[in-house]
Amino acid sequence: MQQSGLMLKIGGWFSAVLLSVGLLIRLSGNLALSHFVLISGIVVMLISPLAGMLAMIVKFWKNGEIRFAYIGVLILFLLAGGTYILHILQ
Repeated sequence: MQQSGLMLKIGGWFSAVLLSVGLLIRLSGNLALSHFVLISGIVVMLISPLAGMLAMIVKFWKNGEIRFAYIGVLILFLLAGGTYILHILQ
């Protein structure tokens, strides 16, 4: 659990820094670099919870609590499927 919490904290701080820097770059007028930094911040914001969830699944798997690992994998598939459906609907 500590690894997943750490992943969330690091990802949250890193994405906040990237988004802040992206907004400052946008104010300076460099739109191309601004878009790259802002998109990187959003990607980090989306990936850090998934990395935390994967760390939690691995921990459950190693401890022999396989049903909790399967529940975690199911949640990941539901998140991915929901995101895909939302992408299609747009």
